[in-house]
Amino acid sequence: MTRSLLRIIVFGLMIILVDFRIGTFDVVNDSIGYILIYNGIKSMTNIRWFRYAKVSTIILAIFSLIELFGWNHIQLNGAYGEMKLFAVFGGLISLISLFNNLNIMAGFIQLLQDEGIVGADRKLASFRKVYFVINALIILLLPFSMFFADWYLSILPLPFLIGFIVEVMLIYRINSLKAYYST
Repeated sequence: MTRSLLRIIVFGLMIILVDFRIGTFDVVNDSIGYILIYNGIKSMTNIRWFRYAKVSTIILAIFSLIELFGWNHIQLNGAYGEMKLFAVFGGLISLISLFNNLNIMAGFIQLLQDEGIVGADRKLASFRKVYFVINALIILLLPFSMFFADWYLSILPLPFLIGFIVEVMLIYRINSLKAYYST
């Protein structure tokens, strides 16, 4: 692992985290971030977690490209067809993204252990558990936003703010691994 590969992965995660939109058009589509992440982990095929992450990264890049052209090109019958489709794709993307990030972290944990870097692997493993619990709870809350009254929608930004903070922590944790590599 080199610092430059870590930098590519971190930059990809940052692009995914932040949306730059003009109206509804996503100026910097998430697929760019996924391509960067793929390029950062593609050479690490000896670690199975990175192989899983490569596959899920490709799937997420494809979904991001579909989003770029709009979900509204996919038509469903019924009054709420588009909203249901958006919720289904949103939930699916959230699950695949969670799977992807957990595998990236597991890959780094194994890499740190294989290289004998003690301590950093345990910190990342502890954070991985917290990351999973918080994101799983947020994903479970997602369907309620469609079915409950306005009172629920008023507290909805709180889980997303917490999710944003956890994603920033993920980027920080992975970026901090650069300290263990010289080139």
